[in-house]
Amino acid sequence: MGKIKLLVTGDTHGYVASRLSPQIFHNYRDMKECDVVVVLGDHGISFFYPSKNEAELNEIIKLTQLPFNVFLLDGNHDNHEWLAELPVIEKYGGKMGHFYDNIFTLKRGEVYTINGKKIFCFGGGVSIDKQFRTEGLDWWPEEIPSEEEFNYALYNLKKHNFKVDIVLTHTCPESFIRQMRLILPHEEIFFDKTSYYLDYFLKADLQFNEWYFAHWHVKSKVKDNQSRHLQCLYDNFARVL
Repeated sequence: MGKIKLLVTGDTHGYVASRLSPQIFHNYRDMKECDVVVVLGDHGISFFYPSKNEAELNEIIKLTQLPFNVFLLDGNHDNHEWLAELPVIEKYGGKMGHFYDNIFTLKRGEVYTINGKKIFCFGGGVSIDKQFRTEGLDWWPEEIPSEEEFNYALYNLKKHNFKVDIVLTHTCPESFIRQMRLILPHEEIFFDKTSYYLDYFLKADLQFNEWYFAHWHVKSKVKDNQSRHLQCLYDNFARVL
């Protein structure tokens, strides 16, 4: 097996297979069975579980027929009850949820190694519209990482001396928000404990070369003052490996 191609994309809100169709995903025909696309949270797969939704089932069927792997990071608009029920396997040096032959979910706080590159993952984020949602139906409190998950992430980062190559998250540290112009200058930053955790990792001297995230429904790409690549994705793609 040669080197694995890994690309990332932003929120799909239930339409992962549509995003990854040949008409939209221009790398489709270059992808091999071992290659991977990561959806950086708010993938929306099985959002209405355990209810049966025909449109959702059709989307899942198309997803299972893709000729490459799909890794799903969790966001705030994802069914965390469904995610918690998936069987857990070991893959690329970390734990993953396994949904189908080619569909896996990334776990908070894991460090995976692909093509010799260390990839730290930490999903989750706050729903600013949760007051209009119903717990257990279209909103789950597990959208915010727990203290246990935060400590597990710290434990894994310490094992790697706080040095990774790539970071994949759904939202981003609060310190990125103004820097990357993710909101208008006059807008206030909505408190998100997930961002607080991510800022903590940075202050603990997390070293990385590239950080990819979604959540904000904007496209933004900068290099910070340490020449690190920071990118917010929406309906676009970025080649990571």
